Amino acid sequence: MPTGGERTTGTRCGSITELARERVYTMTPLKRYFAALLLILLIGLWPLISVSVAGAVADANGCGLDEGSIHPCVILGHDFGELLYAMEVLGWAGLVTMPIATLLFWVWVLMLVLHLVRRRKRAGR
Repeated sequence: MPTGGERTTGTRCGSITELARERVYTMTPLKRYFAALLLILLIGLWPLISVSVAGAVADANGCGLDEGSIHPCVILGHDFGELLYAMEVLGWAGLVTMPIATLLFWVWVLMLVLHLVRRRKRAGR
């Protein structure tokens, strides 16, 4: 048993916080750029994904789906018409999210190019 001042590296006696401190995860620049790109794509494509899923669910269950009104869509005894309608109308958010994602994408490209140029200059020294 460890006493107050001893560390318990690699044993099951250590606390969760001690184990977390020992195993610090750091992201490499490449992983950061990849994560940022995925987030940008998710922001831009979320309305399109929502509309596609709503349309697929409605078609698979023989339900009507349009932006004009809510149609009943009973699946497994529950009415999902309102949810599918909301998901369909969310497609209009693409008018905002897609231009924002496009701008963020070009900022991402600029940051990546600047990072690569700076890294190449450092390697050339």
